[in-house]
Amino acid sequence: MEKLRATIKSGDGGAVKAELDVLSGQGHGARELLDEMIESLREVGEAFSRGDAFIPEMLIAARAMQAGADHLGPELIKTSSDSKIGKFMIATVSGDLHDVGKNLVALIFKGNGFDVVDLGVDVSADIIMAAYAENQPDIVGLSALLTTTMGAMEEAVRALKAKYPDAKVMVGGAPVTQDFADRIGADAYAPDAALAVEVARKLISAR
Repeated sequence: MEKLRATIKSGDGGAVKAELDVLSGQGHGARELLDEMIESLREVGEAFSRGDAFIPEMLIAARAMQAGADHLGPELIKTSSDSKIGKFMIATVSGDLHDVGKNLVALIFKGNGFDVVDLGVDVSADIIMAAYAENQPDIVGLSALLTTTMGAMEEAVRALKAKYPDAKVMVGGAPVTQDFADRIGADAYAPDAALAVEVARKLISAR
């Protein structure tokens, strides 16, 4: 598994897929391999928090993991629970075009038995509210990678809560913190894609 983690950190998507094929052939399951990739990405995130890594390193590792997750996608969805846990709607907020983290979260939620509605990137508060009314999700996930789009995240959370007070909103992304999530009125904060599922389960069970 060490080689898989190293390929994630190197940002080589082709090498990640090749290593996944080798490990799959050795009997390792899709969920186990996904967990290993998530752990690798978490290590990069911790290095970023310490100042030992920067946004470019995070992005190349995240894109390599996205390539690996896409490669495992059919198997992950095949092994997910037949009984759906709930509906999860996700979007990257207005002004932010980054989709790697959002895509990864969406894939992991699908693999964990959620129905997923992906609104894409650069999504305005008005579109999020309209989509909420149409889809009635159990949880709304909002992502931002840029400090300059944190204001758009706040706007979306406050607008959604004003119109739909019962909406459950989870936020995340590189510049987002628990303190920020609390300040803007979000119901939960997820520091990474893996923990997002755990947080979502707790939100649903608390309803």
